[in-house]
Amino acid sequence: MAESETPKVKAYLDSNILANWFLLYRKRKTWERLDDVLRAKQSMLFHEDIRHKRFNVGFITSAWAVSEIVQAAIDYIISVRMIKEGSSLDRLYKYKRNNPLSKEQIDEIRRSLQAFLKHLRKMGIEFATFRFGSGAVQNFALEYSIDTPDALHLTLASGVCHYFITNDEELCRKGIKEIDVLLPANFRTKGAVRVHNAATMQHNI
Repeated sequence: MAESETPKVKAYLDSNILANWFLLYRKRKTWERLDDVLRAKQSMLFHEDIRHKRFNVGFITSAWAVSEIVQAAIDYIISVRMIKEGSSLDRLYKYKRNNPLSKEQIDEIRRSLQAFLKHLRKMGIEFATFRFGSGAVQNFALEYSIDTPDALHLTLASGVCHYFITNDEELCRKGIKEIDVLLPANFRTKGAVRVHNAATMQHNI
């Protein structure tokens, strides 16, 4: 695909995809030595496919998804603390309300997030601005019996995208009609979304 071409097909990246990438990014601070992780996690293989321009697709996400990345980082740090203390993760919600992060931890998340967002932009991922009505969110939540955050993401995506990529297997089984909801592994097997020489490029990971 020529650099001047804009892909007509677009795919929305769910927050759980970005959160998975972000937690690994914080842990390793680099993508250069993730070979073992890449073999085990389809979302990371998906990341590498996007990074190496193996799709003829424009990838989009939202500010709402970015805000959920922060929540995932907070939950991860608190969970690690609880495990070290021998506390049950069933108490996560109550525990984190009474045990906030330190200033150092907050600053580290902010620094990591800024570096991560820069990394995503370098990959060509667009942070789109969406307009939507609350009625559309309500309709998704009611029709498919899903939580409001999922309904919001689907509302944002369905108006402008052809695909909704998520790690949520249950959401993929909801039979959503407005947009094609796929796991990264299933999206990666769709020949129509790949550039013509992507199969040979996979050996470059």
